Amino acid sequence: MVDAERKEDDYDFLKEGREKTVERLQKAAARLKSMFQYAKAPDQDCRLLNVVSEMQETKGCAFVGD
Repeated sequence: MVDAERKEDDYDFLKEGREKTVERLQKAAARLKSMFQYAKAPDQDCRLLNVVSEMQETKGCAFVGD
């Protein structure tokens, strides 16, 4: 009985992880789609990346996303 509950807990944990991954992928796909819909979006993205890299160089800090 305990083994069955443990397997269910493991399955629920894995299922929740997959659902979160799907949500992240859907958000990323939506960002890409919107970037291609608007002509100025790639330029804005490039400017944002430049600002972040300048901040990292001047302040010597590392962001979690790196």
